[in-house]
Amino acid sequence: MTGQTLTVILRTKSDSGTKIDLVTKLDGFGDVLARNEGSTKDGCGIGCTQLFDDSRRPKMKKLFRQKPTCAAATLALAVLVNVMGAVLNAQEITHYVRYTDGVTTSYGILDGETVRELDGDLFANPQPTGRTHKLSDVELMLPVDPMKTTHVVGVAGNTSWRADSGRPRPTVLHPRWFTKFPTSLQRWDGPIEIYPESENLDWEGELVLVIGKKGRHISVEDAPDYIFGVTVGNDVSENTWYGEGMRVVEGSSRPRPDTNMPTRMLSKASDTWAVIGKSIVTGANYTDLRVTIKQNDVLVGDGRTSNMINSPARLVAYLSRYFTLLPGDLIYTGTVPSTDANPGRMAAGDVVEIEIEDVGVIRNEVVEVTAPFPLEPLND
Repeated sequence: MTGQTLTVILRTKSDSGTKIDLVTKLDGFGDVLARNEGSTKDGCGIGCTQLFDDSRRPKMKKLFRQKPTCAAATLALAVLVNVMGAVLNAQEITHYVRYTDGVTTSYGILDGETVRELDGDLFANPQPTGRTHKLSDVELMLPVDPMKTTHVVGVAGNTSWRADSGRPRPTVLHPRWFTKFPTSLQRWDGPIEIYPESENLDWEGELVLVIGKKGRHISVEDAPDYIFGVTVGNDVSENTWYGEGMRVVEGSSRPRPDTNMPTRMLSKASDTWAVIGKSIVTGANYTDLRVTIKQNDVLVGDGRTSNMINSPARLVAYLSRYFTLLPGDLIYTGTVPSTDANPGRMAAGDVVEIEIEDVGVIRNEVVEVTAPFPLEPLND
């Protein structure tokens, strides 16, 4: 039930006939989209919510409906709220990590400065071993194994809408997708490489979904069950290469890619250009989290995951129509808007920090690639 909000409404009448609504909201549940309201002829009515998650699937109906006295109804509702509150509070945020102790590589749960060891694969219900390690005694690794990660994909232009804009959320039936490679993955504290031929290397700070189980033709309603957790991501992008410098060349009547610059594939998939956080987080309300981006300690990007045009559930459902999603797959969900302070590009020596509340922080320095270009112009 992660990422949802529960609203419980008790509708009563006083002895004088005045209607009274008592409203209780519990964070941790999704949107309340409908309400079942009951009333009685003997002066007391109870309004009950119909609960949905962010994929619009009914979770509960008629949480409470009966015809007691108003005092009894209030007491019963208080008990219900306390019970539901206890359930929600039990949904703690958990940080799963992958680490090595110098001998073996394992998954574990990061708890402050302690790592609690798990036995088995992260996506196959690993069990606690009872052993713990000091964080200082182990080396954290990428939280997914690149050798076992099949798909690393991302969506473009998914956060160009704001919930407070006064405009309805636009409909994008076919989002624009791109791919990265498992070899593109970079640590939360590792360097981001910039090439001499790069003209406009830019950060893209965003939420990354981590798929937990195999699925094809997944419905929007079922998609949240396939999202194991989330992490922080920087979809490093070379914007000039992405456009491929389309121009009309001699002997052609239509635009062709400019072969004097790298191709679109490399604009997203180069090594170190898929940064992710040190942990995979479960229990966070990933449908509404603040994302901030700083470049050299200046706020250059700021937004919320609730401003996505297509929600995480919709993105997962869409992709699964066309190819099978597998455990460990990563989906970059789109960068948040930039501020007026954004310089529009990164340069060697810049430090970019991306933080998502309840999820984590990544901080990476941009460094030059010094390896020589391997090709020379052909001699005529």
